[in-house]
Amino acid sequence: MKIIGEKFDAGFLDSAKNKVPIVEIPLNKNCRLFIKREDLIHPQISGNKFWKLHFNVKNYLETKPNFPKIITFGGAFSNHIFAVSALGKGLNIETLGIIRGDELEKTWQENPTLKRANLNGMNFRFVTRQDYRDKQKLAENLQTEFSEALIIPEGGTNELAVEGVKFMLNAETQQFNYLCCAVGTGGTVAGISKFAEPHQKVLGFKAVKDNSLEQKIFELSGQKNFELIDASEKGYGKISDENVKFINEFYAKFNIPLEPIYTSKMFRKIFELIESNYFSENSKILAFHTGGLQGIAAANDKLKRQRKKSIEFQLKNMAEKHYRNCNLCEAICGIEITHENGKILKIEGDKADPFSRGHICPKAVALQDIYEDRNRLVEPVRKTANGWQEISWEEAFDEIASKIGEIQTRFGRDSVAVYQGNPSVHNLGTMLNSRELLKSLRTKNNFSATSVDQLPHHFASQLMLGHPFLIPIPDIDHTDFFLILGGNPLASNGSLMTSPDVKNRLEAIEKRGKVVVIDPRKTETAAFASEHFFIKPATDAYFLLAIINTLFAENLVNLGRLAEFTDSVKILREVSNEFTPEKAENLTGISADEIKRITREFAKSETAICYGR
Repeated sequence: MKIIGEKFDAGFLDSAKNKVPIVEIPLNKNCRLFIKREDLIHPQISGNKFWKLHFNVKNYLETKPNFPKIITFGGAFSNHIFAVSALGKGLNIETLGIIRGDELEKTWQENPTLKRANLNGMNFRFVTRQDYRDKQKLAENLQTEFSEALIIPEGGTNELAVEGVKFMLNAETQQFNYLCCAVGTGGTVAGISKFAEPHQKVLGFKAVKDNSLEQKIFELSGQKNFELIDASEKGYGKISDENVKFINEFYAKFNIPLEPIYTSKMFRKIFELIESNYFSENSKILAFHTGGLQGIAAANDKLKRQRKKSIEFQLKNMAEKHYRNCNLCEAICGIEITHENGKILKIEGDKADPFSRGHICPKAVALQDIYEDRNRLVEPVRKTANGWQEISWEEAFDEIASKIGEIQTRFGRDSVAVYQGNPSVHNLGTMLNSRELLKSLRTKNNFSATSVDQLPHHFASQLMLGHPFLIPIPDIDHTDFFLILGGNPLASNGSLMTSPDVKNRLEAIEKRGKVVVIDPRKTETAAFASEHFFIKPATDAYFLLAIINTLFAENLVNLGRLAEFTDSVKILREVSNEFTPEKAENLTGISADEIKRITREFAKSETAICYGR
């Protein structure tokens, strides 16, 4: 924990001091307004939260807890909850959020703030609003349960938080006559009040209607140099149309983002005070931008549900990562999707996926192109005389069901055909439900990617093993001769073979034996292999028949314990008689001598595998 503590102190504090510019808001009034961009300190740890958490966590880590854990409190859209989750992720410390409102337990994944906090690793406990009011009792019970945990109060406000706020003030802030900040739990304004210069007046703009705040701030700061101004408008968390309009206009004019709960209400009130000549002439006003921009996503969700105008600007450095599986082939590799404001930034392999372990192929990367394709249908459409008309899903399903019935009644059940692509075939929901749909349709015209992709595998499995999906999986960890025809497992993660960590497993084979690739192209696997033979396209069957011919001709066939399960050997021998290596040489482009050598080496190995995709 010493390393984490040092990392926290150096990286968390010192680097932040260089990221907080002060910029002027041009007004053409008898006073000057400036903004200190605390929101730029960290993309996730909101401005003032950065400083309020500093000494709380730094002092805690210095105690060297054996099982470090941070517990705190907040509502569904709490900047503090999100900031603590991000801090915990950065320091590799467990975090637990005590969330107000037990009704959220079933829907928290629909909440942008809680969802992103959970992605940062935070776990939640949801408590009733009545129990939440007694936070002292909650904290005592939690401290008993987690004796080594750091329990931080709601909003992060305590004496250590007030001490941390001193870093928001420096030599540059001393030139101002007024220091302004939004007020929630009071910790930030208390810190500014405590460390302000004697000539400075501190203005706190209340986002909540709480008459106890003034006394609380005085007890924390020991100063009376502050004034609290009501900026709560319609109430805490309420977002008016005027507020949204102000945010959008402020951003368009000054290129500075504000959020709707704290900073926008503060600036609206500051502008009102300037218009009413509240500030003395030629005074310099400094407003602290305390961040909280993560809350915009939740605010816009709420506004969208209310069919109201949303906050328009796009946030920077608010990218999220979602973890999914690529279902474009049977390998089902794990993928990491980085997106921001509904736009995919990149798709990478998920290194934490226990199966694919970070592997990704071009098809998965191209999912972004599919998602962003301008011609991609996102709603059902119906062809009409005037063009394509968008309809609802319910209407589409009803019309399809009705017309399928009419068509089959009129033309027979085989007049309807079904095509299933890989994304549906490899989707659990479709796998569970499509079978019943196909049974009810009773059409023989059933097509899929398998029709042109791997049908021979299924056909052979049906004939040999009794079921089309009983496809043999080669045991590549125990082979010393791996013959690959047309397969490229280094690119496909094994595809039908589906073997995680293919590269290391192929390297292990080469250490104890040989990997031989037959392929018209020099693929990634071919370039890696012990030997690579170029073959003329579509001649693999001749190559395999020449191998079978050589096995019989040189008496290399030994069925062993499989003899009692094998029939038609005589027929196979007769079929292969005319496909000698010499004949195959002309057809495949691989010399007869090489075909014979490959066959002998394959037969000599007791653990040989022939794999084709």
